[in-house]
Amino acid sequence: MKEKIIKEDEYFASGQPIIRLKGNYTINELFIYLPFNGKLKKIIKKDNNRYSIGDKLFLIERIDDEKIIKEKLLNQEKKRLDQIELGIEEDKFTDEKTINF
Repeated sequence: MKEKIIKEDEYFASGQPIIRLKGNYTINELFIYLPFNGKLKKIIKKDNNRYSIGDKLFLIERIDDEKIIKEKLLNQEKKRLDQIELGIEEDKFTDEKTINF
């Protein structure tokens, strides 16, 4: 079984987890990291959701230009932040303020 940490067509930075593979037990987890920047082009799905050593998990577009990847990641995060709603809750007795997501 696998859990996507980033989605298809999203960009990632070097050392960022891409996918988490889980076994039948909670202690059997494997995070996939790559030593370069890139874009997750496609996740290769299997019918039975079981993977073996040597199976292809995804297709990656490597991006070596640091300026380009920083711009792509910034734009990607801006879109996510635009979708977050924030609220401020004020305690009437202490005047403490809490930010709610």
